[in-house]
Amino acid sequence: MIRYYKDNLVPQELCCLLYEVVPREHHVPVRFHNRRRKDVHGEIGSYPLGSLHSTQGKQPSHIDINLNPIYNGALEACSRSAYAPSSSIWRLLLEVCLHEFGHVVTNETSLRMNRHEYHAKYGYGDVYKATERLANEWKDQRIAKILKVNPRLGQPRYISGYLGARLIKWRRAARDLPECYPFIMERRCQMTGGQLIAGDVLRELSVDPGSFTNAYALLRRASEGLGIDYVNGAGRHHKLYTWGDVPRIAERFERERLRKNKSIESLERLDEEWDFDDWSLEVIEQMEVELG
Repeated sequence: MIRYYKDNLVPQELCCLLYEVVPREHHVPVRFHNRRRKDVHGEIGSYPLGSLHSTQGKQPSHIDINLNPIYNGALEACSRSAYAPSSSIWRLLLEVCLHEFGHVVTNETSLRMNRHEYHAKYGYGDVYKATERLANEWKDQRIAKILKVNPRLGQPRYISGYLGARLIKWRRAARDLPECYPFIMERRCQMTGGQLIAGDVLRELSVDPGSFTNAYALLRRASEGLGIDYVNGAGRHHKLYTWGDVPRIAERFERERLRKNKSIESLERLDEEWDFDDWSLEVIEQMEVELG
């Protein structure tokens, strides 16, 4: 059984999910932290999302999960895209936990590699990369397994605990901001049970919506019978999705039918034709003429 320390800081659904998806022989204690441990991380500098600790450098002893950098990292992802904060926070929290358990599961394999090279090349040597890859591969396998039975990745409708409290504080501040899109997405997801919007799904498929003229049309075709229909207050129809919809849409998505945006094609052609080491006024003016 997994023993938790300060599990009141996270949704209980997370603790139950980890217990179910991590093999019992790899259960180790998990400690959640909502304050920076200066005795471990110092006052400034690196503040990892999570870490695995071992006894004498061999036997895994416990996992530490740091909630503040997880919250900050999830909100930063929302600022770069349109993810609903609750969706982003849950996904990152779950992935960090599973990644650290991935280190527990693959510990023996990692130890057989040359540990002297782990921190080579400024902390990113070949052994380091291989060790992290093993943990990520195990994490991805668990994620895929969860999605087969729970398309929301186990995410509760409302996130509780410390992260939930920070979300409430964020919502109170964001609701007064004009056209705060993450807040709009958060409200829509809460009302419908969705987690992603169309643009999020396209990005998960490694498709930049702005680079193709028919990306959304192909998505609508691929998502027939999937997703959650939503009508906003102005009567506009939208479709929201869950994480479990993404792999199913990926199987149907007709990537070969994507049509490049002409302005993007022009930029790519110029990128090949022009030497961008030359940023003279003459070159820039000629580029503007060609772009129209």
